[in-house]
Amino acid sequence: MQTLKTVNDNAFDIVYASYPVWLSDINTACLTWYRILNEGGKLLLNAEHPFACCFDSYSREGSQISDTQLTILKNYNIPSSEQFDSFDGTPLADKFGGWSVNLPTVEHFWRISDIINAMCNAGFTISKVYEKPYEGDETALKNIPIYLTVLAIK
Repeated sequence: MQTLKTVNDNAFDIVYASYPVWLSDINTACLTWYRILNEGGKLLLNAEHPFACCFDSYSREGSQISDTQLTILKNYNIPSSEQFDSFDGTPLADKFGGWSVNLPTVEHFWRISDIINAMCNAGFTISKVYEKPYEGDETALKNIPIYLTVLAIK
């Protein structure tokens, strides 16, 4: 985890953090964000909802099950890490030429309690939590939140 040691304490008014799945230590990340924020500074964390990471409307073999059924992909109660063989960039990278190589990547699964507790333990006060519902065509996924947004104040 990058601890931003070269960034001064109390240097920013806002930290926007997305995709905490790429953070190997959510506690260190929150402590770092707290350190670099000014008093009254805001941390806005936006992530794929941890609950949504546990389900899919497709089978493990990749075929759609139905519009009303979900497949359980992982146990929500067990934080875990998963290595993927390739990460070939982002939509922004694709727009500007993409990547010339595939890179291995590891994603860490954090439960809502892991995220909220890390923020509180770092000293943040949770101001708002928003769970955005799924808005796509797949009926089964409409029953679970797809994104988690947390606003915390130093």
